[in-house]
Amino acid sequence: MAGAHLPFPGIGHVNTRVERNGTTNGYRWIPVNYSLNGLK
Repeated sequence: MAGAHLPFPGIGHVNTRVERNGTTNGYRWIPVNYSLNGLK
């Protein structure tokens, strides 16, 4: 997923937030690690 008004680079995943008791409680943003290493 990519978004416009997110910190650079704004690419990541949305996962379900699970509490310790096993219930779901919304969503959380997991940013993707961004690196230029390996690009030539």
